[in-house]
Parts: sequence; C-alpha cells; structure tokens
Amino acid sequence: MSQIVIYPLNAIRSRLLESVPELKAVYNVSEQVEPSSAKPYVILASSTDSGGSLWKGLRYPIEVSLYVDKTSPEQLKSIADSITETLNNQLLEDELNDKWLTLYPQQSVAEAIDEGQQAIKRTMIFTVICPRPLTAESQVTSDEWLTAIAAWTRELLGQEWSIYSGAWPLQPSVPAVMWRVSEMGITPKGTSSFEIQKRMTAFIQGVDSDQEHAALLQLLEALGTSTRLPLNQADRRYLTVSEPKVNSKVTANGYTNQGEGPLTVTLSGRTNRQPAGTEGPLMQFVHYEPNLR
Repeated sequence: MSQIVIYPLNAIRSRLLESVPELKAVYNVSEQVEPSSAKPYVILASSTDSGGSLWKGLRYPIEVSLYVDKTSPEQLKSIADSITETLNNQLLEDELNDKWLTLYPQQSVAEAIDEGQQAIKRTMIFTVICPRPLTAESQVTSDEWLTAIAAWTRELLGQEWSIYSGAWPLQPSVPAVMWRVSEMGITPKGTSSFEIQKRMTAFIQGVDSDQEHAALLQLLEALGTSTRLPLNQADRRYLTVSEPKVNSKVTANGYTNQGEGPLTVTLSGRTNRQPAGTEGPLMQFVHYEPNLR
C-alpha cells in the first residue's frame, strides 16, 4: 500500500475514534486483528488511486468495514449510521496538512457473518478526494463571459442563491450554482472578424435534490427561450445562446466523464480583434508579366 493512501486512512481513523465512542478500535487492513479483539471495531482498506489528476485531484475508494459481536446484531445499524454521519461530506486533515473530503455514495452495503472473527460485518464504501491544489482555488474574475452568465443566473434564481465562477470555494454557501468553461473554440468570419464559442457548464448544490431539480429546470427553460445574454448592456454587447441541454450521464460526484456538470450551454460572440500571431500579410502575392502588349 503506497504512502499517499495511508494518510487519508489515518485521518479517517482519528475522526472515527474521536466521534464514534462505541468503537473499541479502528484498524488498517494490514494490521492483524484477533478473534478475541474487543468489538465493535472497524477495519479500513483502500485500493489504488481510482483515476485522479492534477486538475481533478486524488480520488480513492475507501472500504469501512464494521464488525460487531454476533450476539449483539442490534449494534450494527446504529453504529453504521454514526459512522456515515461522522464521515459523509466531511473535510479531514492528515499529518501532511492535506485536506481530504469524504463522500458516501449511498450505494448498497454488504453484510456478512465472519465466523473466524465471531462477528457480523457490514462494509460501506466511501470516496476520499484530495483536491489539487485546494488552497489555490479562486474565483475566475478575468473572463467577462463567466461574469455575465453568473450575473444573469443570480438575477434569475434570486439573491438566496450563491453564484460562483470557475471553481467551488472550500465551503460554498448553499444553495449555489457554479459555472465553469468546459470547452472553447474560435472560427474565422471573413478577413477581420472571428466568432468565439465557449461551452459553459453549471454545477448545482441545493439543500435537497428537489431544490436542485427545480433550479436545473428553471435554468434550462430560461436558456432555451433566450436567444441572447447581456455581456455589456451599456455598450449593447450581447452573447448568442444556443444548445442548452441537461446531461443525463452525471455520476455520483456531480460530473460527467468529460468534466461537465448537469447543465451545459454554448455562448458565442463576434470580435474584430485578431488573435496574436494570426495577422495576415498586407499583400498576399505580386504577379509581374513583362510582355504585356
């Protein structure tokens, strides 16, 4: 087991021992546990990195296996509920000062009788995420398109909603929407004009799934009936709105495999400023014919 995996396990161990007084011990899977060991206890196990990156962060599935004595099966549910409440959506810190967010995927749990340990065992799966770099995340204020759609969203949903641009803060207010640019492109339009397209994606956090669904529907309907979005009303500059859609293949962590949220829309606008390095020659070619009559 690699060292980077040990650290979130140690952070989880400390939190469980502090917050679930019914537990007699918390072990790593590499530690020897005897049948005579005092119960109830937990064994923690982690697989290798499940596919993180410098942008998405490190991600590990963590198995939290609870063991209670066979003669006390009634302890299983109550202690399991305490473990879930203690770890679900909690920010932990390890000895390297890394911060780990634990998520409980709400999937079915496995229960079995362990005859060797004379115990009933319940295994719960948590996902542990270490965003990289967590402290460097900041709002994107340099992109006026993001600023424009954030302002439009705030006006649509109301002041009770917090609107973020580019990244979630460490502790976002709820309810909230975060817009991020997921794709960009540029298309020449004539000799001096370009059209810029930006695919915007929205992530939504509500107090419950009903509020999230209502906000998603409200955003989709408003974007679907709008042909343009104000960029700078004083200068009468607008962005064209097209292809709003709901992404049905959003996973439990709120992302699609392409890193998009549950709602995407394409914004486009024209510019007369040529990107650096694309300036063409003033004269494309010169043809000279010496024998003209």
